[in-house]
Amino acid sequence: VAIVQLQDAPTFPVFIEQTWAVVDNIAVRSDARRRGVGRALYSACLRWSEEVGACWLELTVYEFNESARRFYESLGFATIRRRMRRSLTPPPPTDPT
Repeated sequence: VAIVQLQDAPTFPVFIEQTWAVVDNIAVRSDARRRGVGRALYSACLRWSEEVGACWLELTVYEFNESARRFYESLGFATIRRRMRRSLTPPPPTDPT
């Protein structure tokens, strides 16, 4: 499955009016991987994005998902920013028993 959607820049004077495509998800069953399914899904996302006039195609991938990062890099994607977070709640106490 692949999910791709359009995103518009906010309508504030500091932003350039533009639309881009965002791949929300590409998922291939584990038994179908390494057979070109992911590349075919990506190609469909790319074609659609071009057809609707998107300026670029972007996606988010988790740092821990090394195989997905390598896959997207092989398709020409490059990291442009990093999102970081810090938990504000303490971890639950451990059970001493």
